[in-house]
Amino acid sequence: MADIDSIVLVGGGTRMPFVQKTLGDAYGATKLSRNVNAEEACVMGAVFKGATLSSHFRVKDMRLRDAMPYAVRATYSTEAKSILGGNKQETVVLYPEFGPVGVRRVIRDTRTSDFSIDFAAKPSLGKDGAWTDLASVKVSGVPGAKGKLKAKQAVSDKPEVRVTVQTNELGVFEVVKAEAAFNVTNPGYATYLEDLALWETESAQWEASTAATESESSLVEAPKKSSLRARPVPPPELVVEVVQLDIDVATHGLVKLGGDALEKSRALLQLMDDDDAARAAHHGAVNGLESLIYQLRDLADDATDVTTEQQRDALSDAVDAAGDWLDTHAEMASLKDIQERTAQLKALQKPIVFRRTQVAKRPEHISALRAIIKQAESLVELYRVGYTAEELEPASELLQGLEDTLRNTTVWLDDMVVKQEALAMSDEPVLTTTAIDDKAVGIERSLAKLVAKKVKKKVPEVTVSEPKAEATEADDEPQSSKDKGGAGHDEL
Repeated sequence: MADIDSIVLVGGGTRMPFVQKTLGDAYGATKLSRNVNAEEACVMGAVFKGATLSSHFRVKDMRLRDAMPYAVRATYSTEAKSILGGNKQETVVLYPEFGPVGVRRVIRDTRTSDFSIDFAAKPSLGKDGAWTDLASVKVSGVPGAKGKLKAKQAVSDKPEVRVTVQTNELGVFEVVKAEAAFNVTNPGYATYLEDLALWETESAQWEASTAATESESSLVEAPKKSSLRARPVPPPELVVEVVQLDIDVATHGLVKLGGDALEKSRALLQLMDDDDAARAAHHGAVNGLESLIYQLRDLADDATDVTTEQQRDALSDAVDAAGDWLDTHAEMASLKDIQERTAQLKALQKPIVFRRTQVAKRPEHISALRAIIKQAESLVELYRVGYTAEELEPASELLQGLEDTLRNTTVWLDDMVVKQEALAMSDEPVLTTTAIDDKAVGIERSLAKLVAKKVKKKVPEVTVSEPKAEATEADDEPQSSKDKGGAGHDEL
């Protein structure tokens, strides 16, 4: 209590005299600070924070971060000897007072033996500077870590032991892991040395060939300058290989639950989770019902073309009744009651929205169906004109079925359009976009089956006739006979 200098009252509830009296009795009335507008403080802070995140406002930069409620230090024994002969004690401050949360720190020590680390904490607001035990960790497996290396070529028998700790987003201190890090020979470095020696040989040959070309004293054609590859890039001679170590963490001042106490704690946490889920579902249902009420109020004014006056009056009465009920029962009503009210309003909303959708989209679907019918009729005509009955025999049933479907669909569509136009827009439609789309899908499937049949035209057979024998003999007659015949003809 003595460490508290001032209490800033924030929130509308702090204006209640009972709240102020209770805080004054507990901490002293003089410590209550009233120089901040209790109702506007949080809102103004949020406004300024939002303004700093936006590029449209120029305000003073505001940075918020969570701070550690305590400082943390670590103490452990090293393998180095002190002046008095014992192992030297090392103390490291991991987190200072009011340090940032969510930050990792690593404790490093070169050693070959197992060891323990003691952690102590001091409250950030404390004035006495006393450190209290926080936790301890036993790190084991260091002596045998070298035998677990994959490279088997450690430069030193002493690894660097790394113990990683962190504070999570809630400011809770945790020991994350421990590992032994060895410097080992890089297997790729030997390959690099071999490649470097080969490159030096190639470089010497290239320089000699270049010199011979320039002096024109060599008969051997020299390689071009660009044929020499770049000098190999050296990889690191040593790499770090890590072996995971075992850790055993013990917390001080905390009693580890077990048995019935652990089960009761789990049951309590589950009960809290269930309560949070139920509260979230309740708020969601209330917000959903309220949003639906506003939507239906607008719908009653905008949907005059697809509703009658009686329908609009019934919708308005139901919306007003639901609004009055929500104002008086929102917090106390059960989730089931809210869902039932929502379902009743949606039952009134659904047919109105359905009629509006049908009126808006029906012409487009009708035009699409007529276009598909026209396309299919053109294809049928192409088949009938371009192929013979014999060629169409394999697909005759499919073709006839498609023609029947097109004829029936056209009759159905014309009849339904006439019936629909005879109705008022506030009546339930007899021609829906779903029914139109189903007809279109049926035609498209019939077309796909017909095209998949792959009707082929038959190629006519060509018959080649042999030359007559008389013609052959005539060709064999002497030239004199031909001349005579020709002369007699001339005489005629």
